[in-house]
Amino acid sequence: MRYKYLFIFLLTIHSFCGSVPVQPQSANYSGKLKGKAMQLKLANGFIGGSEIHIGNVTYYANSGRPEANNTMLFQSKYLANGDYFVLNNMQQSYNPMPATISGKYFKSRRGVAVKFLLDK
Repeated sequence: MRYKYLFIFLLTIHSFCGSVPVQPQSANYSGKLKGKAMQLKLANGFIGGSEIHIGNVTYYANSGRPEANNTMLFQSKYLANGDYFVLNNMQQSYNPMPATISGKYFKSRRGVAVKFLLDK
């Protein structure tokens, strides 16, 4: 009887030892918007963890996965600003990382094309 509980305990411990979480790879992209430097930190493997930085404002992915048309919305936590990014050709994971990522920055319903280049 005692060995039965020991066996169950060892099976339980063994199953937890094999499940180590995998950290997504990230790649850094840079670009300019109206003379200001912007950075895209692309989380490969979990695209919902990606962020865009302009100065001290951070724009976060609006969802954990791209939309059906492969676009992804990025908003800051200050929703009163009303500005946001929509990036094109987004995928959950890339192999290899794309050289450029393009999209649009929207403010007051007007869009400006943006382009992020992969940092080497």
